[in-house]
Amino acid sequence: MNRRLSIYLPILAAAGLICFYALQKESAPTTKKQIEEKYKAVDEEDELESKKRRQEYEWKLLHDPKTGEIPADIKRKEAELLQSTI
Repeated sequence: MNRRLSIYLPILAAAGLICFYALQKESAPTTKKQIEEKYKAVDEEDELESKKRRQEYEWKLLHDPKTGEIPADIKRKEAELLQSTI
């Protein structure tokens, strides 16, 4: 029993270390270029999400709740409101 354990334990430990190293290498960027590509992809996703949220905000701000549409003369009304507040 001890003889089997002394044979299989180092083999199992080596296999575990190899798997751990392989998984770490795949998940963690190591070069400057890999790091830049990773963060560029994240920035692009954030930018798209930000644009989407901005469009939703503007639509909620400008649309008429009764019709669900943005009035055609909304820019004129905004300009009139701005002129009356100045």
